[in-house]
Amino acid sequence: GIYGFVGLIFDTDNFAGVNALRSTLSGVNMTGECNIFDGNGSGIFLGSSQIRESSITGRNQQSSNMVSPAGHGVTFIEGTVEDCSIQGCFTFVNDIVESNAIACFFQLVTFTAQNSVWCTAQAGKAGIDIESGTIEGVADFVGLAFDPLFTTMISKGILITDSVNVIATKLILDGQGENGVVLGTANAMTVEVETLSIYGSGSSDIGHGVQLNGHTIEASYINITAVEG
Repeated sequence: GIYGFVGLIFDTDNFAGVNALRSTLSGVNMTGECNIFDGNGSGIFLGSSQIRESSITGRNQQSSNMVSPAGHGVTFIEGTVEDCSIQGCFTFVNDIVESNAIACFFQLVTFTAQNSVWCTAQAGKAGIDIESGTIEGVADFVGLAFDPLFTTMISKGILITDSVNVIATKLILDGQGENGVVLGTANAMTVEVETLSIYGSGSSDIGHGVQLNGHTIEASYINITAVEG
């Protein structure tokens, strides 16, 4: 296995417990922790990498009362995830006013074959945030974001933007937050999937259990359950 830890460091932004760049990882068990004071690091940072048949766990714990920490449990920028289990967590030691923290953040990442992602973010922007990339094969995403202080930040259990290409065989989304599951942001989005299952639980009077923005959904089977309140 691979294990990394970054402890109490002041005035730093980009430290990670495990930092893997331009790597090909297969069959690894990777755990990374980050306890940076300002909360802007990552438990695990992956960049321009391919991971397959691996278990990835990234944890980030912010210890200050600073406004808007923007760290991640797991950060993955550009690469491929194949047959992997990924877990991310972002927590706070002290009360905080606002937070842009995300448990798992993905950008330009392709999910293929079978993948499982489970994340929690306390008072955060999102449990799972997929900004761009492709979802293929079978994907099971579970995201939880909760805001104990009820700030103006509308947390999202799962956020998949309209820059993501969804052409999956089976897609399962289970999100809880002030917005449970949000698909699409501003532009029209097409989702092509044989089986689509969405469960979204919203906890705010201004949020939604499931929010779909200008979508075309092509599926053989669709099951959407939304709970608000």
